[in-house]
Amino acid sequence: MDKVMYNAEDIAEDLSIPPEEAEKLLKGLADRMERAGHLVIRGMVPRAYYEKQKKAGFLLDETAVPAARIPLNEKRLLSLEEFCGYAGGIGICTARKYVREIGAEVRIGGRCLVDRIKFDRWCDSYRSQR
Repeated sequence: MDKVMYNAEDIAEDLSIPPEEAEKLLKGLADRMERAGHLVIRGMVPRAYYEKQKKAGFLLDETAVPAARIPLNEKRLLSLEEFCGYAGGIGICTARKYVREIGAEVRIGGRCLVDRIKFDRWCDSYRSQR
């Protein structure tokens, strides 16, 4: 099979299983891909993904939520762009200034991240001072 996408018939032929069983397997693979944040064409699965799952005995569970889908209030470290949105839509230059000022800047390699917990504490103390 030199196809880019496999359907249930292709899977049934490849694994020598009944078409009903191949359809269940295809649906399961498509559901895994969708939960992992990939685009899915119903009734089809990419050959590369199918082969990878087949090699692992169809046991790989790629249900981990991509970092971009974790809500900001559940992440400890935010990128500057995420922080700008979290802080109410402030600009990136203002964000950098205040992040350094309040001590919430965390450097990992060349990246500048913001400690959300420190920022929240700073906000709470600023509010109590008023």
